[in-house]
Amino acid sequence: MSIGKRRGIGSNPLLKFDARNGAFYRVDRNANGEIEQTSIVDLKAVFDLANLEVGWIRFDAGAPPSFKMVRAGQDIGNAPSDKHRQGLRLRVRLAGDKGVAREFSSTAATLWNSVDRLHDEFERNRGKHSGKLPYVRLAKLEQVRTLLGVVFSPTFEIVSWVVRPAELAMAPSQVADPAEADVELEEEVPV
Repeated sequence: MSIGKRRGIGSNPLLKFDARNGAFYRVDRNANGEIEQTSIVDLKAVFDLANLEVGWIRFDAGAPPSFKMVRAGQDIGNAPSDKHRQGLRLRVRLAGDKGVAREFSSTAATLWNSVDRLHDEFERNRGKHSGKLPYVRLAKLEQVRTLLGVVFSPTFEIVSWVVRPAELAMAPSQVADPAEADVELEEEVPV
């Protein structure tokens, strides 16, 4: 392979939540370019709630996700397709993960509700902690019965407020949705 193996997962390593089993995972690529998923037992992280995005996400197996996102508090509009689900996206820095910003996105309703409560607390208290972000821990997981079966709902709590880590200093990257791009094809050039 003349160009070598790809490094990185999209633009950022990931933090994932599986509502079916209540597990959080860090997702990275190893030195060989292979994806490694590691379970997180004691989740603690800086959450960039100041840049929380909500909107529409489509996760397809074997393909990059499709996002149509806006800042929290704005109208998300209509879903771009019947396969997009309402979701959220934010950047985090896990405890002990110095130098790495992770993307955390999900369409799980239980996670949405948990982050919504956390964001409300953030908004109520951010004026007392100017320029800082919340350092958050997973306080508990609860089983929730739904029509589709049992899922887990996390409860987060703000442990402290910290100066924005350098890893979270840049604005979140925008992920383009190829379906939304207006592309004009140029006329074919004669050979």
